[in-house]
Amino acid sequence: MSVIEEAVDKSVEARKVLDDLYQMIDETFLSYIIALEAPRVWRPHLERYEEGYRRLLREGGVGDEEIEIRIAQQDHFIPPDAEFKLQANTKKIRKILISGVFENLQARNAIKIVYDSWESSYGPQLEGLVGEKIQGNIWGDLRHLRQSITHRDSKAVPELKNAKLITGFMPKQEIVLIPEMMEKIRQELENWYAEFLMKYFFPERKR
Repeated sequence: MSVIEEAVDKSVEARKVLDDLYQMIDETFLSYIIALEAPRVWRPHLERYEEGYRRLLREGGVGDEEIEIRIAQQDHFIPPDAEFKLQANTKKIRKILISGVFENLQARNAIKIVYDSWESSYGPQLEGLVGEKIQGNIWGDLRHLRQSITHRDSKAVPELKNAKLITGFMPKQEIVLIPEMMEKIRQELENWYAEFLMKYFFPERKR
């Protein structure tokens, strides 16, 4: 195989890895967005269940304090009609459905999936194919976010105060990723993808 043919093969392979990376990012954020709809179903469902059970207990002469204890301890199967389901009591479901808690949990999971996939697979593959270290402010910011979430109990590591794109976190501040920030991260990843394409596949367009 000639040097030119080898370079072409590497270019084709690098483009495939890049496209696979973008698809992974797209699917991860799509899953995150779809997951955000779950509380809009489960919060009113839980409220209706609690109100009905509370009314039934009152009619049976149960006192208010005992009613709240029984409701909190009541077991549920989620989802109720699936082959694989999880048993949880009302107290646990309430906790996860507190406004913002569920959404932030899904956001943190999405960040871990995207960065872990980049660090362990896509990044090394692309670096091997293009023959140099791949730079990108978004990946540095995501690395610090991931370290904060995974290794610091979701408290910001000191490096996050120097973030280039995902700014606003101070050391030891809790990592709360609201939907607007997740959209910012998604957009910055898309910008990085476009810049990578221009640099390695369409360099003539940058002149």
